[in-house]
Amino acid sequence: MTLVAQAVISGRAAASAATERRQYRTLDGLRGVAALSIVILHTPHFFNQWHLSDSFLAVDLFFVLSGFVLAAAYEPKLQAGMTALSFLRIRLIRLYPLYLLGTLFGVPVALMAMKFGGNGLSVDWSAGLFAISLPLSLVMLPMPAGGADGFLYPFNPVLWTIFFEIVVNCLYALLARSLRRSESLAVLVGVSALVLGGLGILQYGTLEGGSTWFTFALGLSRMMFSFFCGVLIFRFRWPGKIRSSLATVALLAALLVLLGVPHSNLNALATILFLFPTLVLTASSVEPGPTLQRSFGLLGGASYAVYALHKPLYQILLGFLIVASPVRPQSMAPWIGIVYVGLMFGLCVLVDRIYDAPARELLRRLPARGEQVAKPPE
Repeated sequence: MTLVAQAVISGRAAASAATERRQYRTLDGLRGVAALSIVILHTPHFFNQWHLSDSFLAVDLFFVLSGFVLAAAYEPKLQAGMTALSFLRIRLIRLYPLYLLGTLFGVPVALMAMKFGGNGLSVDWSAGLFAISLPLSLVMLPMPAGGADGFLYPFNPVLWTIFFEIVVNCLYALLARSLRRSESLAVLVGVSALVLGGLGILQYGTLEGGSTWFTFALGLSRMMFSFFCGVLIFRFRWPGKIRSSLATVALLAALLVLLGVPHSNLNALATILFLFPTLVLTASSVEPGPTLQRSFGLLGGASYAVYALHKPLYQILLGFLIVASPVRPQSMAPWIGIVYVGLMFGLCVLVDRIYDAPARELLRRLPARGEQVAKPPE
């Protein structure tokens, strides 16, 4: 093959890759709305009866979105030979800075709980459990079973999803070549769906779980199905793209309805197995108009920070209000909750820009194991 032909083929491949790297702003919007719904779920004193009781399902949507986005960015590279270790490094760089910040915000919560009592706002801490859990949490390892109310990550219980994200990301990288055929991937998704249904309906009697060792198997099955379903959706995505702000807003509204309506276990399972995949498949082919693109981008960009930080910040603020304010926070619901969500979102936009992005850039510049630091030109 001539050098010219090689250059032409390389150029076409680069153009194809650039096409696949296009931004999915509607998926960003879905991710942001899902993160904010989790905030409402975990701030009951601020929203009282207004909170979204079944928005725990937003976690399953996160997993589907993760599978789709990672397949769009890395599936060709993984199938071409990218090692699982290289992929894991990329994922840890993406996840660790905000994970670390969310853990550190949980430290004062634990200290206050040991001094004043948790009062239902924190796990049951002791000095021994604190000393064991902190070093493990700082390196993203879960707390040993049996301590701190059984939570995998007692400093910030919502970080259980990050643990399963890393586990299944590693599995995805290791199986990338074996799952090259979509039929094989579909079998994995189907088996995962059966396991999820069996655990959620027959064993646990609920699909809400994963943050404790007791519900470990349920959390893993939720991640397995939804993540690999997202990868499968990417392979069968519609090639075209529709530009419609009205349609994208309607999709975000549909998500709010799905998360706001009470679900039975069977309805929740149907939402995970069918409705969320359909929503993501549809949203992947619809993009907002120029007016809403920036807003959707902000929703997606801040979503991880919102998710990672909202719980300990709520606990700190609520503890302060209980001690310092003569007015009970519940009496100000839902207005105090609306203000909190707005302030949280604004703070997380700043955190994403001034902390998370620079921290990830710094980690990317660190040489990987076995790499040599490039010498400056003489």
